[in-house]
Order: sequence, then structure tokens, then C-alpha cells
Amino acid sequence: MGSGRVYKKIMNYKKTVTIGIPAHNEEANIKNLLNAILAQKQENFTLEKIIVICDGCTDATEEKVKEFSKNHSVVEIAADGQRKGKAQRLNELYRANASDIIVTLDADIILAAADTIGELIKKISDEYVVAGANFQPFKGKTIFEKFINAGDALWYEIRKNIRGGDSVYNSAGCAVALEKYFAKSIFYPKDTISDQVYLYLSVKSKGENFFFSEKAVVLYRNPSSLRDFLSMNSRSQFGRQVAGKYFGDLSSNEYRLNNVNKKGILLKMFTTKPFYTFLGAISLFALKFIPVAEKKIYKDGLWDTLKSTKNI
Repeated sequence: MGSGRVYKKIMNYKKTVTIGIPAHNEEANIKNLLNAILAQKQENFTLEKIIVICDGCTDATEEKVKEFSKNHSVVEIAADGQRKGKAQRLNELYRANASDIIVTLDADIILAAADTIGELIKKISDEYVVAGANFQPFKGKTIFEKFINAGDALWYEIRKNIRGGDSVYNSAGCAVALEKYFAKSIFYPKDTISDQVYLYLSVKSKGENFFFSEKAVVLYRNPSSLRDFLSMNSRSQFGRQVAGKYFGDLSSNEYRLNNVNKKGILLKMFTTKPFYTFLGAISLFALKFIPVAEKKIYKDGLWDTLKSTKNI
């Protein structure tokens, strides 16, 4: 168990929560997300603070958060004008947190229900130090987006039950909850572009447990253009390679899909949604042949903004 981790055993004690949001040019959705957070049911937690860190924003994100905070004292903003990347901003949030739990959210997601945060933090205790949300795509608007969504739906049926959900494939960088002392033990290297992978492997390397919160659903938009999709895939694959540099065999072992009945799942999906399952299978198969493009900005923990995914 993490050093210094002591949970109060007081009857009806509500865990305290700070929510951190790293944001780079998220003017389109930031107010929607803040309103959704404030509308969450706080039945099993007390929201102490929402911290938005503007990571070198060049749009109206900073102004919108400042305006919002005037009427909501729980909202704080940090903006130093620099672009450091998500991982470095997470490092700052982890060390600034004083609550029992810190929840970090990407700024371009939607919380699917009023109890999403409550479900996400429910299992954070001495047993589970990190919990990942159930990340699901919005209904596709374009044919290309529907094609990608079909692959996601098929992959979800495969990944959700791997080791009871305790899998690197279920680690959600877009919405994750961390126990306070464990969060302070994490420090992402500068070249981290897949924080969710680095975090999950850190959990395993420290002998701790990860919880996949299937009921804590958050929605994101998939790319609707081939260019954005290829960029997202390269970032994901290169991020996995970077994690391997720091965790070695642990990384490759965690990515193995031993004892997963992929053929059985595929057959089951075909009987219910044959057309989209066929598209999904093609989508997943095609990923194996897409080359990974290493970009210079990856070394600084940065990546290109995918404009089509911001259309929430």
C-alpha cells in the first residue's frame, strides 16, 4: 500500500475530491464540462475544488474559465502562458492536490450521467489506488466516424472483461481517479504522450490495483477524417513504445491477450450487429498495417490537435 495512505473509518464519511482539467485550446466544450461537473450528485464524495490548467491556450479557453469562476468559487484557473503538454500538467495537478482523491478529466469529453464521478471514485481505497472510466464514443455523424466507432464497439467487447477489467486496455486517460498519496508518487517523464499507459504500468510496477469502473461512462468524439485518425493512431502506438522504454518486459506482458476468446466474441457480435461488426473487424485489422509516424513534438510530450474530435 502507498506510503502515508490512511483512510478515515468514520461512519458516513465522504471522501474529498479535487478535479483537475489540463486544457489546450478547449473553448468549444470547457463550459459544458464545468457545468456537468457541478451538476454531479455528491452522494459519496465532497467536491472541494476544480482546477483548470491552461496549457498554452491561444483561443478563448482561459477567458471562458475566468468568467465561469466568477460565479463558482470552487473553480480555479492556472495559466502561465506556456505549452508544456498534458503529462507535465498532470504532474503539477498531482502535487497541488490536497483532497483524498484527485480526478483528472480531458476537456473535450462529456460526463454521461449525474453519477459518473461518484461511480468513478467509488472503489478508490486501500485496495484500489487508480480507477479508469468507461470511455465510449459519441454516435458517429459521418460514414468514416461510424466506421471507426464500429471498431471501438467490437474492441470494447473484447477488452472490458480482460482480467476482470484490470487491463492496460481499460486505462482511460480522458477520465481517471487517483488516491492522493499514490498520485504524489507518480511523475511522468517529459516524453510521455500516453499518460494512461504510463499510469497503468506504474500501478502494476508498484504492486497496486487498478479498477475499471464500467458504470462511470464518459463520451468522446472519434476522428471524422482520415488525417486525424492516422495522427491519433501514431500517437497511441508511439506512446506505447515510450512506455516500453521505462517499464521493459512489464509493458509487453501487459499487452498480451492470452486466454481471450476473441473468436467467440466476434461470433456473438456478428449475430446481433453483423454489418457494423464486419466494419469493426476490418477497422481493427487495418490498424495492424498502419505505420507509426514519430513526430519531433512527441519528444516534448506534445501532439497535434485533432480538430474533428473537438466537435462535441
